[in-house]
Amino acid sequence: MTTHIRSFQTDDLSEAREYIANIFQPHFLRAQTVGGHGTLFRVEHASYAAEIQVARYSYGVPVDNDVGRPEKFYALTVTLAGSASFNHPDGSLLISPGKAAFAAPSAYQRSLSDEHHRKLVVRIDRMALEKVLGWDEH
Repeated sequence: MTTHIRSFQTDDLSEAREYIANIFQPHFLRAQTVGGHGTLFRVEHASYAAEIQVARYSYGVPVDNDVGRPEKFYALTVTLAGSASFNHPDGSLLISPGKAAFAAPSAYQRSLSDEHHRKLVVRIDRMALEKVLGWDEH
């Protein structure tokens, strides 16, 4: 098993968006400033082979994160601190510490995070997981 661990930190939202796009996929990311403080984006990212990516994030300001439909992966998001509202066509789900959201590749994904939100995201390759589950035998 191949493991790579990287840390990344920036105040530049464009750099943060590009870094996350390389782990997951390109998406809309908008940060709000709070009391004159800009974005302080931090991520610790671990890659376990090509099938599993694990990243721990914090933004430092409220963030609107619109991923859309990932198509190629499942995403498990666990909130470590703060909270986020995950929105989908049927409503929304508030995730706080000790709670998680699991999104299927066909599910539209958008979240609104508060400035204290720290999360762990596990990206699982769709084909790999569906093969393990036997769903690829149609």
